[in-house]
Amino acid sequence: MENKWVLPLALSLFITVLSLAAAAKPVLPPVFIFGDSTADVGTNNFLPASKARADFPPNGIDFPGTSKPTGRFSNGLNSADFLARYFGYKRSPSPFLSLKTTSLQKKKFNGINFASGGSGLLDTTGQTMASHFLGEQLTLMKFGTGNIPFGASFKNQKKFISLTEQIQQFSSVKNNLTALMGSVATEKFLKDSLIFISTGSNDLFGYYHSKSSIPKEKFLSSLEVAYENHLKTLYNLGARKFGIISIAPIGCCPSQRIFNATGGCLEELNDNAIAFHSRLDALLCKLSSEYKGMKYSLGNSYEMTINVIQNPLPFNFTQVAAACCGTGKLNAENFCKRGANLCLNRDQYLFWDRFHPTQAASKLAAIALYSVLLSLVIAVLNLAEAAVPAIFILGDSTADVGTNNFLPGSMARADFPYNGIDFCNSTPTGRFSNGLNTADFLGFSFASGGSGLFDTTGQRMTKNCIPLAEQIQQFSSVRSNLTALMGPVATETYLSKSLFFISIGSNDIFEYYSSNSSIPKEQFLSSLVLAYENHLKTLLNLGARKLGIISVAPIGCCPSQRFFNATGGCIEELNDHAKAFHSKLDVLMHKLSSEFEGLKYSLGNAFEMTINVIQNPLAFNFTQVAAACCGTGKLNAENFCKPDANLCSNRDQYLFWDRFHPTQAAYKLAAVTLYGGGPQFVTPINFAQLAEA
Repeated sequence: MENKWVLPLALSLFITVLSLAAAAKPVLPPVFIFGDSTADVGTNNFLPASKARADFPPNGIDFPGTSKPTGRFSNGLNSADFLARYFGYKRSPSPFLSLKTTSLQKKKFNGINFASGGSGLLDTTGQTMASHFLGEQLTLMKFGTGNIPFGASFKNQKKFISLTEQIQQFSSVKNNLTALMGSVATEKFLKDSLIFISTGSNDLFGYYHSKSSIPKEKFLSSLEVAYENHLKTLYNLGARKFGIISIAPIGCCPSQRIFNATGGCLEELNDNAIAFHSRLDALLCKLSSEYKGMKYSLGNSYEMTINVIQNPLPFNFTQVAAACCGTGKLNAENFCKRGANLCLNRDQYLFWDRFHPTQAASKLAAIALYSVLLSLVIAVLNLAEAAVPAIFILGDSTADVGTNNFLPGSMARADFPYNGIDFCNSTPTGRFSNGLNTADFLGFSFASGGSGLFDTTGQRMTKNCIPLAEQIQQFSSVRSNLTALMGPVATETYLSKSLFFISIGSNDIFEYYSSNSSIPKEQFLSSLVLAYENHLKTLLNLGARKLGIISVAPIGCCPSQRFFNATGGCIEELNDHAKAFHSKLDVLMHKLSSEFEGLKYSLGNAFEMTINVIQNPLAFNFTQVAAACCGTGKLNAENFCKPDANLCSNRDQYLFWDRFHPTQAAYKLAAVTLYGGGPQFVTPINFAQLAEA
């Protein structure tokens, strides 16, 4: 399950975060894009025989700077362009067929777009539209004549470029890179590159309209096998980082609505898209466990789009059924071409033509996909293998990835359903989440659910947890083993470059508040910060120098606390404690940085990050920020998530998984913000800048 759309009201804020992230991280490696017309940036312009082309007006009427048709099936840019822009490039890389061999020698080579309108997962897909298919073999270009186009053998006769041939083109690029850079450098180059794939819609269209006698499940299985083979081929060619975009609710395209007497969506087509996403999710999970070094992010294009179709006005769309450009019913009887009807309010239309989104819709999709794919980019930066040799995470249940599974008698455990329902193979892992948590997006964990800054915190409630002091002792043991293996000097260097992330303090404040302690608030908070200071000094004396500190969120807004408020609102006194603790922590970190030579830190303001979502939920695709997704009773907050609890189906739209913990979607949003956010959320530098420091 993934994060999805971002509301226009929050676009300026979110795009600011994106730009800060781009500015903070190193230069990204190239992006290679595969797929169909949803990502085609002009490939089919070079295929004179192709009928799937958009290199004529009014296509491109809103293209930046020129208002000219470019071959994109859009009034301007498409999602590939916007994604590339958010990753730091001007727009999507150029089509393979437009490139010359000298393109690879450019200092800022940003990748290649292979996508071709009409193509699909199956080689036969698109043949009906393209009349026939000529499968001549690819002739690999040799270096020596820089003006020879890579794709000379593809031009003139082709109607479209199948995914199989797109991958052959990628193979040609690899061969040329090897000739230019050598095999070792090329292997690393491709290993660090991003591979985006957006395909499958044409296969489903073809199957549905052919009235095939092949059973649905058998057809979907054949698509899954085809996808698996394509991914394996790319992997064997050196690709490791995959951003996969699944199929949108294609039954809601204007071209399909005209077959429905009511003008509604064709639900059978939509059901096929949903079923295919589930298969793709399972396939990627399987492959990532079988193939060493394979990383992926799966963007749920169906949920992204159906959310807008069902709630158009919050996203500034007034028309989600008809095409902006076309003829006849819903402007969907013919493609967009000269003389077609053309809407004036193009930014308020979801669809540009009978199949494709407008530039406005593509931009919205790209923003949503970026939030999904940024974890992949973090993997691309390869922090643990480059400037950052190791990542150590300490804390409580927000970062526990299974520690408490090994503590007999502990009541703070999550190694049973429904926990982990969205984890690979729906396996409960001990994470207090429906899937991954923030630690998964950032590093490796000592964290233990129920623990706190005080040794006594959590012991009464959980019966058995590992307090922060003991987690640091475990790290000390690791340090001793490293010293035995590497020697003291190498170990000191190793640890000084490593990242140490700490997420803790919530349980201490919960227990203080619920105990009705007579200790004044200020005295308690001062003792809490003093404990934090002592723990950090111990870590620093053990060699840590890069600290990523995550402060306490607005815990008064957890479902477990709202439960005690007659109105269902937040417990503001608890929130005030969290805010005050952050302020004291800010002062502490500034003090320590002046006392310990070489100390660099990032302080993540979990309060501001979370309250921003609670106050503007739709902006981040959350429709429920008060109740838990899994639990029982009022707000699903009377009991913890367990096998007989109530379980929401739209988990990515819930902020809270259970009565205390965020959903996977919320964890991922937090990781993205910590990694690339601006000073409103992370000071004095963000986690990306900390890694580089």
